[in-house]
Amino acid sequence: MNPLPSFFRHNVLLKGISLALAIVVWAYIVGEQTQETEVTVPLQIKLPEDRTLVSQTHDALFVAIRGSRSAIDRADARPVTCVYSIGKEAPVGQYVFEITRDHFRTPPGVWIVSVKPSVVTVELDRLITKRLPVKARLYGKPAEGYQVPGDKVRVNPDAVLVTGPEGVLNKLEHVLTQDVSVVGQTRPFFRQVELEPIPGEKKREEEVLVDVTVPVEPVVLRETLKEIPVRVLASGRSALLAQADPEKVDLVVSGSEKAIQDLRANGLLAYVEVVGLQKGRYELPLKLVLPPEVTLISNLPVITVTRGQDLAAPPPAPPPAGPVSPDIKLGE
Repeated sequence: MNPLPSFFRHNVLLKGISLALAIVVWAYIVGEQTQETEVTVPLQIKLPEDRTLVSQTHDALFVAIRGSRSAIDRADARPVTCVYSIGKEAPVGQYVFEITRDHFRTPPGVWIVSVKPSVVTVELDRLITKRLPVKARLYGKPAEGYQVPGDKVRVNPDAVLVTGPEGVLNKLEHVLTQDVSVVGQTRPFFRQVELEPIPGEKKREEEVLVDVTVPVEPVVLRETLKEIPVRVLASGRSALLAQADPEKVDLVVSGSEKAIQDLRANGLLAYVEVVGLQKGRYELPLKLVLPPEVTLISNLPVITVTRGQDLAAPPPAPPPAGPVSPDIKLGE
């Protein structure tokens, strides 16, 4: 007769409790077995108030830790940390220090086995405050035929206090704003932007916003007009001969690109008036008919006009290309 079925039929409850306890004990033993693993730990560096960190060779450490499986699992919720405090006596320049187990904080049941790297080099500088002008950083190009005169760009505030490394701030002439686009602009505009961060700069308590006003103007061209004929305008009832000296002049004008192009196509009316003048020699100012967007740069020359003896009325001359009074005609 097989005794095994009889074994399972007697004291079933007691045997079940024993089995459960055995499983619990086994799980506990397995969970408490020591194991080793490697974690990456950020390196936190505390500085004196008058020092700032310019650079460092490592900002994270590879740390081998050991502990029970359950303790290491708990390290995910309470990670390993490393803090190194630099004393007030630390000099400006290169500073080297060693990382030891004392600089770590670990969860209960976890201890440090090794640290790589164990030596860290940093560059320290004095922390100073300096007042620097603010300059807008523009990018892109406005619409064709327009320009942004850089000397007319305005920022408010025009200067700020900056706290940062002495070596960095002493080399700076100004602080830049973040990018302000002028792409496709045809008129002045306003933007509010932040300042561009400075390497090693101490974080401000409040972010500074800068008001930037950008002027956009038509491109102004300078044009020299060569050998412009000087017209002599006289009354239609006069038959006196009139002669101008010089008969042609050179003039310098400026205006928008479109206005100058129109002027090249349509020409310019330059004239002197001799209405009511008798025979003789006269010094007369030259007059111009300019488009609204064109400005004369050169000085207006004085024209010498000589009126001669009465002549038979000449055939009417064609009207000039410009606004002329109906009772005035071109002199010969």
